[in-house]
Amino acid sequence: LNYNTVFGNMHNIDAVVVYEANKNTRELTNVWGEGFAHPNLKLATSAAITEGTATKAEYSFESYFGRVNYDYDRTYFLSASFRTDGSSRFGPDQRWGNFWSLGMGITLTNMSMFEDSFFDYLKLRSSYGEVGNAAGVANTGLTWESQGSFNVGVDFAVLDSRLTGTVEYYKKTSTDLLLNVPTSLTTGFRSTLQNFGDMENSGVEFSLAADLVRSADFDFGVDFNLTTQSNTITKLQEPILDGTKRREEGRDYQEYYLYGWAGVDPANGDPLWYTDETRTTTSNRLSDAERFYDGRTATPKYLGAVGFNTRYKSLTFSTLATYMFGHHLYEGAARFYNGDGRYLPRSTSLWAYENAWRQPGDIAKVPRFAWGGVNSSQPSNADRWLFKGDYVRLKDMTLSYRF
Repeated sequence: LNYNTVFGNMHNIDAVVVYEANKNTRELTNVWGEGFAHPNLKLATSAAITEGTATKAEYSFESYFGRVNYDYDRTYFLSASFRTDGSSRFGPDQRWGNFWSLGMGITLTNMSMFEDSFFDYLKLRSSYGEVGNAAGVANTGLTWESQGSFNVGVDFAVLDSRLTGTVEYYKKTSTDLLLNVPTSLTTGFRSTLQNFGDMENSGVEFSLAADLVRSADFDFGVDFNLTTQSNTITKLQEPILDGTKRREEGRDYQEYYLYGWAGVDPANGDPLWYTDETRTTTSNRLSDAERFYDGRTATPKYLGAVGFNTRYKSLTFSTLATYMFGHHLYEGAARFYNGDGRYLPRSTSLWAYENAWRQPGDIAKVPRFAWGGVNSSQPSNADRWLFKGDYVRLKDMTLSYRF
């Protein structure tokens, strides 16, 4: 809806209202048969069916959402949206979730006070919005998980718009997290889905694009962006042990909780473990050790991309590389292929064989080889299998010619 005829050419309002509903049905049937007429005929239709199972799952969503955008003189901007979603996966009292967003911006360089400024373009903007996440199975006690996102940023252009960029602070808050919480096996289940906690992500996003050379026949430009990340569990009813992680209030959701590897005993080739987080005492028995946090996490502290593009007449060449730094990856399979005999006769890597302990006094990276292993030397959930995840990856190269 365009209201220029009512308010004049300096005003513009756009409004959209949408209704959406969908129903999803999934059926799965498995059959077993025997007595095939020919060895090459292995389809169920070619056999006498002796056993069969079938399952059916059905759920529905219904949504109403609307959006209004307003701008005045291409200088002042305001946007608002609202949506309500209903899911059959929740109980009757928790079925509907309401989510909204509000954004605003102002182009400062359109104002008289910035007419002679250093900036060719300068815009200040901010927004806040909420979205919801539905559960995977029906549960009358669950409610919608919601995520609130706040950001404030500046877009700018200088030097005849040869240098453009964005600086932005963001904060995302998740409430009523839907988590699989361990439960007593006497219930018949290992875990139950619950609204169990809150979490917060925040950081700074920075992007920069520079046209270093700009001419009729030759252009050369560079693009760079960087995002910082910080994650914290702000509310959790109780700690949750989940594989290599232990979710706990005040900590990173992806922080590792592992046994501390202290190396190989030079005297006899036994594995050594730190007994606790102080890392002051070691033991060659895993039963004497306890798992602990050491600050390493799977959440990257920095991530982004860098690339360049160059043009000579009608020929263009561009690249894009991505990167991540400040995180660690857990390689669970390493305890098999870098093993010391516990999982024989499975194969062992050449690196593990060449770096294994052989005689007293050896400063080795791998314990001595023995059939069946040495004192639980290859357990899971140990930081022996934790590696730095930093990388820079050339993702794309493009060469094109324009006719």
